[in-house]
Amino acid sequence: MDLLFPEDLISNLGVPQLIDIRDQLPVNSNYTWGQLAGVRPLEDLTTIALHHDAISKTSTAGNSDLQLATNIAKSHIRLTKNEEKGDAGFPYHVWIRNGKAYWTNNVLDRTYGVASNNGYTVHVCVSGDYVNGDSLTEDDRRVLTAVCVDISKQLPSYKGIKAHCELNATSCPGYDYNRIKADVASYDQMVQERYRNRVNAAYNTVLRFQDLYNKAKDPAFQFKDVALCKLEDIAAYMVQKDYMNP
Repeated sequence: MDLLFPEDLISNLGVPQLIDIRDQLPVNSNYTWGQLAGVRPLEDLTTIALHHDAISKTSTAGNSDLQLATNIAKSHIRLTKNEEKGDAGFPYHVWIRNGKAYWTNNVLDRTYGVASNNGYTVHVCVSGDYVNGDSLTEDDRRVLTAVCVDISKQLPSYKGIKAHCELNATSCPGYDYNRIKADVASYDQMVQERYRNRVNAAYNTVLRFQDLYNKAKDPAFQFKDVALCKLEDIAAYMVQKDYMNP
């Protein structure tokens, strides 16, 4: 079992649905991430870790998104700093480029994103080198916010978002990660406000039903037949929608 990325939550923020390329990326012939580093229980995942891939946009302008992701995966497979036979493959769970988010690893698989902090983190990376001149586009910022919101809603033990540099001594991710945290918090507030508005609207509807009922049963009310007709119209609609059944 792994996380799902429901389209409605993503589309609520006006960004494309995640693109699943997990099966298209190179994997070390010796092991997968799950085989190398293990699979975490969902309940252990508490934190979204923010990254950049530290590859300048100008140097990769000629690469398609899939080509660049493939190159990154291959470079990590060749990397022997962590493992004698190389990393298992692409190191992040979600990768963002050109206003699109790519699902690159099973979220429950433990990958090497933040040393000594990989047992509880979900790694989300934006393409670019934001320490050395690249700027986070509004499209990528919006997608990053949507992905963080989406993941946070699916982690039962979720605690928050951390930049790589807040967990290890590094300059990663280089962009304004506090703004991302604030944007995610603002989205949560917006969702709560929408819910309160829906509840209030439902309550006002109940009051209107009660008002029509009181008028329809009042023999002294001049327009009791009008009130009854309105209630019958509502009842017919509810029968049509099968709302009369619990």
